[in-house]
Amino acid sequence: MNQNQNYKKRVPSSRAAVDALQRFPNTSIRSLSRYLCATKPGMFDSLQYARSILRLVSGVRANGSGKYNNISGVDPEARKAKIPDTLRIKRDVFDLLPGRYGIMADVHAPFHEPRPMDSAMEWFRDEKVTGLIFNGDFQDCEAISYFGATSPRNFLVEVENVADLIGYIQKSFPGIPIIWQQGNHEDRLDAYYRRHSPQLADLPSSGLGEILGLDARGITLLDRKQRIALPNFTMMHGHEMKGGYSPVSSSRWALLKAKHCISVAHFHQTNETTISDINHKMLTAWGIGCLCDLEPDYNPYANGWCWGAAIINNEGGDNWEISNKRILSNGRLV
Repeated sequence: MNQNQNYKKRVPSSRAAVDALQRFPNTSIRSLSRYLCATKPGMFDSLQYARSILRLVSGVRANGSGKYNNISGVDPEARKAKIPDTLRIKRDVFDLLPGRYGIMADVHAPFHEPRPMDSAMEWFRDEKVTGLIFNGDFQDCEAISYFGATSPRNFLVEVENVADLIGYIQKSFPGIPIIWQQGNHEDRLDAYYRRHSPQLADLPSSGLGEILGLDARGITLLDRKQRIALPNFTMMHGHEMKGGYSPVSSSRWALLKAKHCISVAHFHQTNETTISDINHKMLTAWGIGCLCDLEPDYNPYANGWCWGAAIINNEGGDNWEISNKRILSNGRLV
């Protein structure tokens, strides 16, 4: 058996010990034992066991100096310097299929506003949309936010409210697909787990999709910060790009950041900005209004918010068009 086969056939604890010895050369066996017990508690349940494995693979005797000069039986290829595996996150885009989609952004349930929601849905019905897009922050998740809550903290009641609202929307648009793009408020659930109970964060039943039964409802929940893409167009919630808190024009801010045709919600503004590049190619960005309370307790006055909704008609390829409307206090779309 050659050295490479010998390395691969080591029990997992021996391989972990070899990796630790290579990663932290000239570190004492005692320190490496603590490191292994801390990083791999299921594999090393005591310092004594970790020390014994480290001594075995490094050739250090129990009465030795506690240091090692060479690692016996290690694959020579493993000694060669190499770039460690990257931890970067690979983000896939969601390709929007052809169709006419109604866009509802920043509903912030249970702090949604029924009148503009009914106006938006009536518009969608008149335009015979074939799908819906929840463009981020459909659920507020205030009860688990690290900000001070302005209502009693009861996440169960909030989930019940959101489930009822989804049921109402699906009864109004039976059989059509719904795409749920996550915003910064949906991120609050994962952040809550990470802060208070990281052991539960990765359970298959802990996510928003499982809590609300979105698969059973036929709703597609996109990954965190996943973009919706068409040729020469990107739809985002808006929190994915840093550098803007309350811009004068959300569409202008987004266009300057993305340098690409784009729509954003997040800022609760309805607006549009168009520029042309040096070759006279026009680039347009849209800011989509919200469907939530315009006077929340944390920011009730002169916040510049407005109600709004949009429709994107995707005919395939580069043939797409966006209609972006404001909704007045009387429910009229303009």
